[in-house]
Amino acid sequence: MFIVAESGSTKVEWRLMDGEELIHHFYTTGLNPYIQKEDEINSIIQMEVVPGLDNYQPEKAYFYGAACSSISNQNKMKNAYNRCK
Repeated sequence: MFIVAESGSTKVEWRLMDGEELIHHFYTTGLNPYIQKEDEINSIIQMEVVPGLDNYQPEKAYFYGAACSSISNQNKMKNAYNRCK
């Protein structure tokens, strides 16, 4: 089971997948590591993503988003996400 996120600055579309099967789908506030600090990103993940998972526990996460082309912004997203585990 894995989760795929497609993000812009205003909203993120999250899809929980088991192989090619869509298990769960929801939206949250947008995430943009160029604009937001790691703590703010972590807070959104804690307050919106974790509850949105409905107790599913994905083994991997794939995040496609605005401002995620640089290594520093990728690391900011990884760190914020990993703090929720």
